[in-house]
Amino acid sequence: DGQLSATLLYRDQWLNFEGAPTSTIFTAHSGFKGKNVGLGVMVSQEQIGVHNDVGVYFSYSFSISTRLGRLAMGLQGGFNNLESDYTLLTLRADSDPVFANNLRSFRPNFGTGLYFWNKRTRISFSIPYIINNQLGNDNENLSRAREARNYYLYGARVFPLSKDIKVQPSVLLRAQEGQPMGSDVNANVILRDLISMGVMYRSGDAVSALVQFRIVDNLYFGYAYDITVSDVSAFSRGTHEMMINYRLKIPSLHEGLACPAYF
Repeated sequence: DGQLSATLLYRDQWLNFEGAPTSTIFTAHSGFKGKNVGLGVMVSQEQIGVHNDVGVYFSYSFSISTRLGRLAMGLQGGFNNLESDYTLLTLRADSDPVFANNLRSFRPNFGTGLYFWNKRTRISFSIPYIINNQLGNDNENLSRAREARNYYLYGARVFPLSKDIKVQPSVLLRAQEGQPMGSDVNANVILRDLISMGVMYRSGDAVSALVQFRIVDNLYFGYAYDITVSDVSAFSRGTHEMMINYRLKIPSLHEGLACPAYF
């Protein structure tokens, strides 16, 4: 965006489902005036049952101009720290060796991606975590468990219908090693670059309604509600996700022109 952008996101998944995932993610990133580089940071915390995973990652990007638009390559590096408290479980066998010791796993990792954009189009491909780390570093019974690498391919395009109305369809393809491919299909209507409303379908999982709007200059709020369509729907009342984003132009770091809220 050619400005400083900071985002806080909270997701409460599968309401009324004991041990369901919750996620809190903070990101901040910025481009710089007269430079082709960008810097960013991401801090995340995810709780799933007895597992608590905290991640800290720093990112760097370099972009170039092409005849069709701009192309950027990004790199990120950091770590995840996973702690699992098995004393919170109600076990059928008290002497189960797999759960005899709590799990503590520190896992450094890095990722990369490509991002192309112009006034109407966005295309990206990324592998956020390249190393297939072991999960059970301190638990010999889990030493064979490994993370699986994920691949993401994203595309979006904006179609102006009038001066004040735009339509933005997008598709995200998700592939994980050893798992079938998944997809998110999304369609948004953007009104006067102030508010965006849309629907999304995540294959085999949920249908979602979402809205994002500008509260005041530089401050944006987003909300999404997922209606679960998988077998989990028998036990869950859906998923809430909330996002707040703040954008700021610093004269000494950024260009003076205002950036559009959407493409």
